[in-house]
Amino acid sequence: MSTVPIIYDIANDHHAAHFGIQPAERERILAKRFTNRAYAGVQGRPEHIGLHIQDGTTWGSLDWWANGRDRDGNPINASSTVLVQKDGSVLRCIPEQHGPWTNGDVKAPTAESATLRARGGNPNLWCLTLEAEGRPWDAMPEVQLAAIVWVCRDWMTRYPWIGLDDLFPHRSINSVDRANCGLYLPAVKSRLAGTRPTPAPTPGAQGTFGSIVRFSKPTRVTVMAPAGVNVRQWGELDAAIMRAYPAGHSFFADGYVYGEAVAGEDRWYIETGRGYRIWSGATDKPLLPRR
Repeated sequence: MSTVPIIYDIANDHHAAHFGIQPAERERILAKRFTNRAYAGVQGRPEHIGLHIQDGTTWGSLDWWANGRDRDGNPINASSTVLVQKDGSVLRCIPEQHGPWTNGDVKAPTAESATLRARGGNPNLWCLTLEAEGRPWDAMPEVQLAAIVWVCRDWMTRYPWIGLDDLFPHRSINSVDRANCGLYLPAVKSRLAGTRPTPAPTPGAQGTFGSIVRFSKPTRVTVMAPAGVNVRQWGELDAAIMRAYPAGHSFFADGYVYGEAVAGEDRWYIETGRGYRIWSGATDKPLLPRR
């Protein structure tokens, strides 16, 4: 889809009514989020795209999110960043600065979501999520698939650190209860691969700010700076300090990100399991010199 699809926004009363949702119901849905992507001391940001199937219609999903109850009579907790209909239209739901309540429980996860889960905290904090209208066994209309690709491409353009390997199907988080959720991922990745190649920076070469290089396996790194090093939320000096590691402290890194330069070095390790950033120049493994 080269043209922008029809886009609705649940925050608009007329758009909400188009999908059978009244303002009071809309507000209940919008409250089902992780405000500013923070929960239990973990601060996230969009790093991954989760693909889901509604197992029904958008009207039914929204009604369930607004009015559904669990077996004990408690309101259910569910929402998504966007919903994409079979007619190719897109409904924006939870604003992107907030974490949607989409991914549910982690049960028998698969390797496809390993990087997401390694970030720590609730997986929703790191995700933009998309709910496709329909059921797992439905043949997805071309116009719907094209709209899904458009949404993913738009996100990957506006959040350029999100690459093809950062897309995952819901079934990779819960292969027990959601074994058929997100089966259309290969079709989406195939189309994106032909339109947005994003090679990782070559070690030793200048990288783009925010771009990430992944290691094939976690690498042990030790802090060598005599005064220790501040561990930051992002690879920037004004980012929140999450903790401090003294000289001699070791941690594992699953890659590094190009961030703000310190003493000419702009590469920051990404700590395995937490996603925190540690400036590489303060460690025993400074990265390869640039060419």
